Amino acid sequence: MQLLIAIYYFDFIGYVGIIFTIMIVPMSYFLPKTISWENGFLENLQVIILLLGGLVAFRFYKKSYQDKIHYMWLTASGFFLLLMCRELSWGRVFFQTKMTEDGPKFIAMSQVPHYTLINIFIAIFIAMIVIGMIFTIPWKTILFRVPVPKTHFCLVFIGVIFSLIGDHGWIFSGYRGETVEELGELLFYFLMVMLTVYYYHYLNESEFP
Repeated sequence: MQLLIAIYYFDFIGYVGIIFTIMIVPMSYFLPKTISWENGFLENLQVIILLLGGLVAFRFYKKSYQDKIHYMWLTASGFFLLLMCRELSWGRVFFQTKMTEDGPKFIAMSQVPHYTLINIFIAIFIAMIVIGMIFTIPWKTILFRVPVPKTHFCLVFIGVIFSLIGDHGWIFSGYRGETVEELGELLFYFLMVMLTVYYYHYLNESEFP
């Protein structure tokens, strides 16, 4: 029953995601430029979503303690926390130097305290996540036994495309490009959290070997 309810809400989220995706470009024309500044509203919202994703995945890890895929959720939690640290520029956003008409400015990454240790930590963290993805995720079951949520994966792909377009200024320049980039990333992060919930319900409430 819980699985059916989860799928219903997951489908609803898909429709919301479609509407949001359609609105990304129009929103870039009327949202204020301050919304997409570094360490601004959209980036902080992304950090909150990623933190929630990490906490949700960690809760799944605790709830599925006896399952064979127990450590998969720990890997997912680490993945969200890695993305969250990236959005925080590995701590650089906590060292603002000045405010300009184009947004806040921060110290260079090489000036962040304990810069070398942070780089070592990043390398180890990424290696752990990659190893976790290889050995803790039941790829065969996920790819061939669980129904693929095609709409959501298409929206994830579109979110990545919007992020790249905005980041490189291929179509939109200036603050509009930054807004498109941040909205695309917001879509991507939110749907990744929803996909985590989706696969948890399928893998833990269905009979899969």
